[in-house]
Amino acid sequence: MESLRRIMAVLTFYIAVAESEISPQIAAGVVSAIQQRYLSGCVFLLQTSNKDLSAEESSVQLHLRKRLSEEGVQVAARIFGNNTAAPKCARNTPLNVLLSSGPTVKATLIEYSMKNNMAGATWLMFLTTDSIPSFFADIDVPFNAEFLVASQGAKRIILYEVYRVAKGMSLNDPYYSAWTTKSGLTRMPDSIYKRRGNLQGLVIKAVTGDDPPIVTLQQNNTIKGFFGLVWKILEDKMNFRTNYNITEDLTKGKPMNKQDCSGMIGMLQCGEADVALGAFSTSSYNSKTVKFSVPLIYTTNQLFIKKPAGRLADWDAFLKPFSPRLWFVLLATILTISLYLATFYNIGRRVGNEEAGGPELYTFYDSILYIFGAFCQQGHDITPRSTSCRLVYITAYLTALVLLAAYSAALISSLTVYSSNLPFSDLEGLLKENSYKVGVVSESEMFYTVSDDTDVGIFKDVYSRMLLDQENFPTTTLDGLHRVCKMKFAFMAYPESVLPLIRKVNCSIVPLPYKSYPISLAIAFRANNPYIDFFSYRLRMLRDGGIIHRLRIQNWPFLGQNAVKTSMVGVDLKAVAPLLALLASSVVVSVTILLVENGKFSYSNRHVKNAKTRLQRNMLRIQSVNRNSVKKKSIFYLFPWKLLPHNSRSNSRQHFHVWRD
Repeated sequence: MESLRRIMAVLTFYIAVAESEISPQIAAGVVSAIQQRYLSGCVFLLQTSNKDLSAEESSVQLHLRKRLSEEGVQVAARIFGNNTAAPKCARNTPLNVLLSSGPTVKATLIEYSMKNNMAGATWLMFLTTDSIPSFFADIDVPFNAEFLVASQGAKRIILYEVYRVAKGMSLNDPYYSAWTTKSGLTRMPDSIYKRRGNLQGLVIKAVTGDDPPIVTLQQNNTIKGFFGLVWKILEDKMNFRTNYNITEDLTKGKPMNKQDCSGMIGMLQCGEADVALGAFSTSSYNSKTVKFSVPLIYTTNQLFIKKPAGRLADWDAFLKPFSPRLWFVLLATILTISLYLATFYNIGRRVGNEEAGGPELYTFYDSILYIFGAFCQQGHDITPRSTSCRLVYITAYLTALVLLAAYSAALISSLTVYSSNLPFSDLEGLLKENSYKVGVVSESEMFYTVSDDTDVGIFKDVYSRMLLDQENFPTTTLDGLHRVCKMKFAFMAYPESVLPLIRKVNCSIVPLPYKSYPISLAIAFRANNPYIDFFSYRLRMLRDGGIIHRLRIQNWPFLGQNAVKTSMVGVDLKAVAPLLALLASSVVVSVTILLVENGKFSYSNRHVKNAKTRLQRNMLRIQSVNRNSVKKKSIFYLFPWKLLPHNSRSNSRQHFHVWRD
């Protein structure tokens, strides 16, 4: 059988070469050059009849095989007719070669183009009779098919490409390239997407609806919104017009039901529209019924709820920066440094250093207050005069500086990071919170995702919660947001469709941290639409040029806020409520103690005879201290470091007067 196919291919090739007066070597060279240009894994020599091949004709096919065998390209003969299936190649697209252009070939191509898609292969035909316009007058070569015609020229083979923008429109046969025996292809043409960017005023039927900010319809039926503006740019770049079918049914239609013509996807499946201008998930539909452009939006589904009343006061917020163990170490450090200060001070007074003379300033009780003030970075009105006490102060201030910096940094960051008291953060928490309802837009991609009977995950439980109330399926995103404001309702939708509509509702709506799997949103096309790849190519150019990003920023300004400026985070009253409560309680306690002390002294002044004023009592206390300091024997106090030396009694009064002056 294989030998018979080779014989038929050689015969066809030999007859065609004889008619066109093109030598077998030249024909084989053109076929080889086109094969290398498109990297075709197979070369099929098509023939319209089944005839026996002679030995001489077999040598022609062998010549072509020899030329292509070095590249590992398969060469075979195939019967070409309207009832035969299109040849398939296991590696890349095949190259179908027609070695003649006789009446039989023309008739076969007319019938083949009506029943088959010619875009599945690269075509090369050697024009032996007639002209290109006359030969292709009744042949429909689609816009996305590459059909090359080779004709004999002066010392070279001239190649043209033929196609129609749409069935019934005029034939296009621009110059493609030329081939010579010395240089092969004289020019390397651009890709098909660059060569065929002009749709020549083609009218495309599109279905869309008012779904801001994706698509916004104005009073004069002008299409705005993100997808609308992108489509308008494509109209200008590719030279086509759009006949819009405005629908109020914004549902997407059942993705797997071919008999359902409802919604925009349904209209595509039924052939009522060529394009559905809207944001469609590329993973929610069968690729055999609907095709998509390159994604214009990459997003996820999120849950949106009404913003809670506010965050609760965190009463231990001012203790959280340090662990309990560190707080204990800090308290122990204050007591230890206070003990050192009191000890060094009293030892210095005993040995007669700079601290000797005058009243005692640094008892253990006073030292605790001084060191605590140092840890709070507060100054003091009295400075120790001895070097040892000053070193204790320096140690306290340096230790406090490091601890206070660490505490302030942790406290400020915890206060400025706002965290609402959200009732839940994901779908698991939603299912546990029985007071909240949940819903999605009716007949949207997410609706069919959660309602899938084959799903045994968490979406099945979520859908069971939705079915409890049919109002959980609003018809539009705005209706869903109004329902969020009215009750405890969690609405699942795209952030790009929700955030621009937040200003149109009378409540504050916040997204939950939960995010679903990544979703790509694109424009939907009819499955057999020949312009899908050309639209995707133009969209990639717009994306690489930054135009897509600029349009997104125009329609969703919040996307560019982080790049322009950093918003300032404020601290509300509840964040500092514990500090204010501590301040208020301290004031109350201080006033209470003041009143108690005032009452005690007033009682003492009324009932004690010969009561003296406070100034007089203070002077008597100072005199008592001076008398005690000049006794011959040392007086023992509660602490051993409060011993006053024997030899300092003669100079104590003099030191006191100097210190007081």
